[in-house]
Amino acid sequence: SGNDGSELDTTYGKTPQNIILDQNSLLAPVYNAMVGQKVGARILVSADVTEQQGTWILFVFDITDAQDIPTSASGTPVTPPAGLPVVTVVDGVPTITPPTGTPPTTLVSQVLIKGNGPVITSGQTVLMQYTGMIWASGKVFDSSWGGAPVEFPVGVGQVIPGFDEGLVGQTIGSRVLLVIPPEKGYGTDGNAQAGIAGTDTLIFVVDLLLAS
Repeated sequence: SGNDGSELDTTYGKTPQNIILDQNSLLAPVYNAMVGQKVGARILVSADVTEQQGTWILFVFDITDAQDIPTSASGTPVTPPAGLPVVTVVDGVPTITPPTGTPPTTLVSQVLIKGNGPVITSGQTVLMQYTGMIWASGKVFDSSWGGAPVEFPVGVGQVIPGFDEGLVGQTIGSRVLLVIPPEKGYGTDGNAQAGIAGTDTLIFVVDLLLAS
């Protein structure tokens, strides 16, 4: 804290934290200070966040590594079996065509593009872009496209079971279609905030970009 010198948070002594250098998701002073730096640099940043948090903050960053992030899946196209939701690419964004008919009753994890990267293992944090749709209504209830990629730990119960089961074992670089029945999604309670009922089957198309 720039007000009283107290420590608000730290990653020192823990696993280093990945930061996506995206102008829309970082505080402007942090973004501006990091652009152009080299691996091995230590930088001090002062950010006035009085309006949001009632204080201003001093950050110290040690840049230990850097790598380019792919913008989308890349690899060998795979033809999915008939009867699954159709995914097309519109302006570079994977788009799900609202399906018709009765959804599958078991989890479907179908590769659409087979990436050439390493296999994702349980406990890894995966950087991804994704879109989620409700089968019954065709409503897109969530999407990371249009912003920076997001990251989630997989295989450890931090996401819905269908994500854990459908993504562990896939390869980085892949695009994967998930059809997730209610018991592998949000269960009988659903997710009211997202408009998901306890009986809703969910569809996701996920681009797997990096894993750590």
